[in-house]
Amino acid sequence: AAATALTFADEAQRLLTQADAARGEARQALSTAFVNTVQEALASDPACHAAHFLWGEAFLKRVVVSPASNSNEEVYKSAIQHFRRAAGNGGGVKAHCFISDGLAQLPNGLKNNRVVLDKLVVEYPGSPDIRLKLGINAVQQGELDLAEREMKEAVRLFRSGVPSFDPATQALHVGNALENLCKLAFVRAGDLSANGHHQDAVQVLSGAWTEFGVASYGSNKVQLVGELSRVMTKTGDIEGAVRTAHLCVESARGWREATDRMCSYAVHVLGESHEARADVLQAAGDEAGAAKMFREAEKLFEHAVTVWNEDQASRSAYMRVQAKAHPDIDFHINEDGIGRAVAKKAGVIFRQLPDTKGVITASDNGRAARERFLSIVSVEEFRREFAPEAPLDPIPRDEGDPQMSSQVKKEMFDAQQAGPNPLKDEQKRDRE
Repeated sequence: AAATALTFADEAQRLLTQADAARGEARQALSTAFVNTVQEALASDPACHAAHFLWGEAFLKRVVVSPASNSNEEVYKSAIQHFRRAAGNGGGVKAHCFISDGLAQLPNGLKNNRVVLDKLVVEYPGSPDIRLKLGINAVQQGELDLAEREMKEAVRLFRSGVPSFDPATQALHVGNALENLCKLAFVRAGDLSANGHHQDAVQVLSGAWTEFGVASYGSNKVQLVGELSRVMTKTGDIEGAVRTAHLCVESARGWREATDRMCSYAVHVLGESHEARADVLQAAGDEAGAAKMFREAEKLFEHAVTVWNEDQASRSAYMRVQAKAHPDIDFHINEDGIGRAVAKKAGVIFRQLPDTKGVITASDNGRAARERFLSIVSVEEFRREFAPEAPLDPIPRDEGDPQMSSQVKKEMFDAQQAGPNPLKDEQKRDRE
């Protein structure tokens, strides 16, 4: 009976995958077939944890609709009910993790989820997934020391091969855990900087970058080094901020799935660092040098808007640096939070970016955005035009770096070498 149930469960998994991708009548037909098949599995073996788990997944994917309501709360309640049945019948860590994720989406989710996680970490002390979830929950509740301990333990367990993964999957899990450690670092640094402890914030961020930021990948890595540049500006280390902002751009370039918004953020940070350079020159009375640097910052903010045309922060900054460079231009923030420039005298003209908000749709977030980003912010262009005297620190790239340790190479690049690499192809076309 158990073997028959698993056969039905395998077929139900196939139908669920197809139903999730389908739409309209095809989705409805596949949903009906899924329900019939998973019911056959449970009829053969009511304790089949795989079938109970699939029921829960089906609710989350909206392939099966809750009889009570299709609201998010009812969907998660229904899914949790089935995940609990899976866990009670031997579903193991995977089922418990889905229960935890579901509880986090319900009212009082953080506290209720924490009660579950505290029990699970005792029951499954060697589970990196549980450790990571506990760390994320601790961040959300302000327990940063606990969060760091649990996340680092998750990284250690993932790297140790417990549980056993193929190299590509292991790299993804390690990268995800490191990403969360990056997020923890800029949360901690943000608290310090908000209270005026900018140098301490720099120490937190630079230490995080050295310890685990280099080996991570994704949005939190980009933001970690971007916020480091911003805090360095507050300490007065402007040239360090510029070099670090270049590193932020390189981190976005090296992340194959970077969105247009994240790429724009990286260029914006570089623009801010050049604006800070200009501020220092202006304060020292070097008006000519300041004007040149304000113009370079202006060009970078324009680049940021070109990458993501709904970047209102860069649009405002584009006007702000013009006002700083020209005594007859005033800059102010409107009630809507958008910066505006106003000429103080007749005949004074300032440059404006076209208002193209909404022209680029969500479907443009992928390849087209990356092509714009790569074409606009090549490393060679930035080195030549914006910081020729500031060498970039080496960071992991898709093509590898001979200075990187073998461990970092394994974690960052094994998965990427296993299949086609669109970024490499684009870089090759750029060189040609």
